[in-house]
Amino acid sequence: MHCRRFIAMLLVLATLSPGAAHAQVAMAGEAERWHDLAARLEPATMITVRLKDGSRTRGIVLGVDSSSMTLVPKTRIPVSPRDIRFDDVASIERTKQGMNPGTKVVIGAASLVGGMLLIMAVAFANWD
Repeated sequence: MHCRRFIAMLLVLATLSPGAAHAQVAMAGEAERWHDLAARLEPATMITVRLKDGSRTRGIVLGVDSSSMTLVPKTRIPVSPRDIRFDDVASIERTKQGMNPGTKVVIGAASLVGGMLLIMAVAFANWD
């Protein structure tokens, strides 16, 4: 009876082993593709990286080495650069930098003041 269980376990392990080896090879190939993509990015490119654990990081690429890339996360409060391993990467997307909220407020205020000055200039020009 013990011999049958032993043989059954060996058969189960034998059938699962090639699948596990194939998955490891696929993961290594995926990491190579992420490395190639990151290596082709221009310096100081803004990207969004989604990791396999589901988290997202948006930042600027500082450098790329054989197994990881260095990214400065774009946060409201400056943080130190972070190394991200290519084995942990699910996707990399290039994003463009937008205006920060302070710049948007200044542009809005300047537009309001300019519009008010224009209305006042027209009103004074038509004053009889």
